[in-house]
Amino acid sequence: MKSLRHLNLLSEEGLYTIEAAFTITIFTAFFIMLLSIITIMQIESVVGEALNEAALELSQYSYAVTKAEEMDFSIGEQLFENLPLFIRDTFVKGTDSIIKMGANEIICSEIVKEKINVGDEDIDNWLKRKGVVDGYDGLHFFLSDILGNEKDIDIIVVYKVQVEAFGLIDKTLTICQRAKTAAWLPCNVEFANIGEENKHGSIWQETNFIRGKYFVAQLKEMYLKQAVESGQGVDLFFEEENKLISIFSMNVFATSYSDKDFNPKKENIYLQLEKYVKDINADIKKLSGEVVMVDGSVRRISNPEKEILIVVPAEAETMETMNKTLFVISKELKNLYGVSIKYVYLEEALNEE
Repeated sequence: MKSLRHLNLLSEEGLYTIEAAFTITIFTAFFIMLLSIITIMQIESVVGEALNEAALELSQYSYAVTKAEEMDFSIGEQLFENLPLFIRDTFVKGTDSIIKMGANEIICSEIVKEKINVGDEDIDNWLKRKGVVDGYDGLHFFLSDILGNEKDIDIIVVYKVQVEAFGLIDKTLTICQRAKTAAWLPCNVEFANIGEENKHGSIWQETNFIRGKYFVAQLKEMYLKQAVESGQGVDLFFEEENKLISIFSMNVFATSYSDKDFNPKKENIYLQLEKYVKDINADIKKLSGEVVMVDGSVRRISNPEKEILIVVPAEAETMETMNKTLFVISKELKNLYGVSIKYVYLEEALNEE
């Protein structure tokens, strides 16, 4: 009887030991998860603050550049000299190296890097230590848009964080952060001779802002009766079809969207087109049921069809793989968001004159 009681006590002690071990394991896993969440929040806080500061500074630079274009040469030149070189080159000169790598991506990457504050530690080392894949090089800004709609600075960064915890957790998270602000622009900014005397030989070598204005102006001129007054988020309204259209341009040969052999990078193209689709949906919600046309008339809208026109370089029309990728993405986004995507092939981008 005594022996049986002793066995029962040992059994109970064994159960307590198992329960304690199980509880400690759960507590440890929870604690590690908590530390991982805190680390991710710390990364997002540091990067987010840098994005906000960068957006505000770019807003001021855009004002300075456009104001300088209105001044006489000597004053304008003096003002340009006070701008950072990479800002000056992109907004004003549009050098080949900047163009090939993507103007928006380089500007945003450079200025955000200046704004990240991690004390005396190297930024790249700090990010890697926190788990950001590839450190600062892993921060991708290809979705960013500077003055693409003629009024906003929109900095978007996408990066991956590797979360590892003693074998309990091993996961890679994709994080996207955004900072958007209105640009400080003079109300009468005009880009004279756009497309008339293109100093780069091709409109595709211009900045996104100038290129965007150029193609929107061309297509609005082609569809003058359907042209919508600027500043409403949409560009054309076909009343008979009850269809609203926004116009964008995409250099599918830029390194963000294709490799050196011009094979498409589907994921990057998808993300950019998805952003345009979300933009038109958001802009249409702000219209309050009407649009103002360029002739001053007001048209009522109700549950319109939504479409975006993407202007791409003329050479892309003959590239089977590129076209297939573009149309597959269009179909996927149409099913997800209810927005049609059509492509217009205008002007060559690859001539080497």
